[in-house]
Amino acid sequence: MKFGGTFWLAVSSALLVALTILAYFGGSFPLAFFTMLSGQACLLIAVYRVLREPYTSSKTFDDFYEDHPSP
Repeated sequence: MKFGGTFWLAVSSALLVALTILAYFGGSFPLAFFTMLSGQACLLIAVYRVLREPYTSSKTFDDFYEDHPSP
């Protein structure tokens, strides 16, 4: 099963929340340190996956902005 960049962003966000909870409640340092390292690794994987996804668009600079169409 291949996970996309969005999955890895969700995992790194969940690890950040877990790290915050550990720090607030005075969790053990090794567990907090491992959570921090895991979160950083997940973030790097997410950035790599998002940048490597095949994405194409039919929009060009002539289309201008979608929220402010050209006259």
